[in-house]
Amino acid sequence: MQKRKQQKRNLRKKLEARNNGESVFPMRQEIMAGLKAKDIQKMSKTERETKLKELKTELIKNKVSSSKQGSSKAKEIRKMIARINTINNQKPTEVSKK
Repeated sequence: MQKRKQQKRNLRKKLEARNNGESVFPMRQEIMAGLKAKDIQKMSKTERETKLKELKTELIKNKVSSSKQGSSKAKEIRKMIARINTINNQKPTEVSKK
């Protein structure tokens, strides 16, 4: 197990060196770090709606170019859309408690 993790780290370092120190998966980091449930709850209703529209258009773009990138990005986008929809559908008392 440890050997496999070390191999992944080494591969990531090699790829980052090729990309001049930039992250190997920049979009995934942006997606993962961008929207957590607490952050979404802090947003106003209009901000959530605009973010939802952005994510939906990004999902469509991703589906068009899915053969190039794979489905992991689309999966993360769908999860974020579901988080936003869940928070939008919650009652106001539930949101304020958390």
